[in-house]
Amino acid sequence: MKAIIVDDEPLAIKRLERLLEEHGTIEVIEVFHSPKDAINHLSGIIDCDVLFLDVSMPEITGIDIAKHIIELNVDIKVIFVTAHSEFAIDAFDVSAVDYLMKPIRKERLAKALGKLQSGSVVEVKKQKDEFVVNTFGGLKAQFVDSTGNVTTLKWRTTKTKELFALLIDNINVELNRSYVIDILWPDFDSKKAYANLNTTTYYLAKSLKSIGAEMLLVKDKTKIGFTHQVSLEFDFKVDFIKFDAIISKGKCNSDECVELFSIYKGPYLGQENYLWSYSRQALMENRLRAFIETKYETIKHNELKSRKLLTLAVEKLPNCEKFYTQLLDILKANNEEDLIKDYKNEIGVMRELY
Repeated sequence: MKAIIVDDEPLAIKRLERLLEEHGTIEVIEVFHSPKDAINHLSGIIDCDVLFLDVSMPEITGIDIAKHIIELNVDIKVIFVTAHSEFAIDAFDVSAVDYLMKPIRKERLAKALGKLQSGSVVEVKKQKDEFVVNTFGGLKAQFVDSTGNVTTLKWRTTKTKELFALLIDNINVELNRSYVIDILWPDFDSKKAYANLNTTTYYLAKSLKSIGAEMLLVKDKTKIGFTHQVSLEFDFKVDFIKFDAIISKGKCNSDECVELFSIYKGPYLGQENYLWSYSRQALMENRLRAFIETKYETIKHNELKSRKLLTLAVEKLPNCEKFYTQLLDILKANNEEDLIKDYKNEIGVMRELY
């Protein structure tokens, strides 16, 4: 059977391709990182039996693509892939063979492929909505309802976004308003700074209310914060909390390792340039570096596993020359001159940047 994968996460695609190759019954004929490119391709004449669709993608969701397939009236089966809870896919009248939670497990994929071959269709129960906050690589906050619709939180001002980031950074801690002012408006006189904080807090509360999440914000005349410890009608997920949980375990299984690398999309709040975030950013990078070094020591005698780990390492931590050197040693042993040249060029660029 022939398959097409549509997912905006390269790491997730690589894992799915590897698992499908190991299973041996599915040939991946196309891979798309852009849902728009996928729709353009699917509008033509295609020879494909099954689509693996990421549910949550920018602009166009996997469910939108599945609807498009139905409109084309072509016999292509759909298996949804999601990092979120089980979406009520049946609410869209989409005949899905199955849904797979990221990171995809080998046994779970085999079960889905069994359903594909038998022609069965999954019935998905409605689950909770989710409020998902991603901090690695930049700040993004999205509300994902149980039908798969994604609403990205909008910021009235840049300071509204920074206040949100600061409160997330100190989740479950009520900050003194004077402390927040010292960080966000250090050069303003007290009266103007407090007025700005009040206005910015109002904007943030309004944004949260637009998605039904206003109860996360706790405030009084002297303090302000985000709480994770209230009864919610949705799941509240913050990526660095999951990152910390996996790292803190020390040892983790292969699925947890994949999830860890999937979570870490870049430096903590990396695109935001908040001076106050740099200490945690460095801490996160150091913890990931130490995790990789420890993991490498346990698998360094397995060339295939070492190579995969180090390839991910240089992708996630491009400023760490040690991982480049270790990867180059493996490539040199296999006389892979083209890749050696590419990675040496990357080391040169890294040295100029860092």
